[in-house]
Amino acid sequence: MKSILTITFAILLTACINKSNLRSGNYLPKPIKVALVSIKIIKSQSDYSVLITDSRLIDASLKNVDPKPDGWMENDFFCLVLDKKRKIRDSLIINQPLCPRYEFPQENGEIGSQVVELNENEVLLHFSYQKEYKWLRIGIVEKNRHFRTLNTLELSFKN
Repeated sequence: MKSILTITFAILLTACINKSNLRSGNYLPKPIKVALVSIKIIKSQSDYSVLITDSRLIDASLKNVDPKPDGWMENDFFCLVLDKKRKIRDSLIINQPLCPRYEFPQENGEIGSQVVELNENEVLLHFSYQKEYKWLRIGIVEKNRHFRTLNTLELSFKN
């Protein structure tokens, strides 16, 4: 009986210590660097130009980084994050940046939607940053899942 009480007391004490550590911040996620890169995409007939308009590093926690979306579709753009040797280190999908879909309430109570084709748009990319990241390769997904590179841009960050 005495050993059962001792074990129960030890479990309760451990639980209280762990709860105390959580409150004091000992188990909070470590901050990481997140890159915020604003790019402008401009379409002129069948040609595209892409440029970086702003780039910054911020401190964040892992819970603030979005999960990777699945799949590539026609007219999506892709972004490959490259290191100094131009090896791929990360990838992002930019879903239909020149064809945003807008939803709105209709008079009959249903939700209507409309796709608007744009000639230019600015989008914000964010990804976990590593110091060896040096380049962004931006491209478009064309028919039959053909990937066409549009530009490779050098990364530099304001803090």
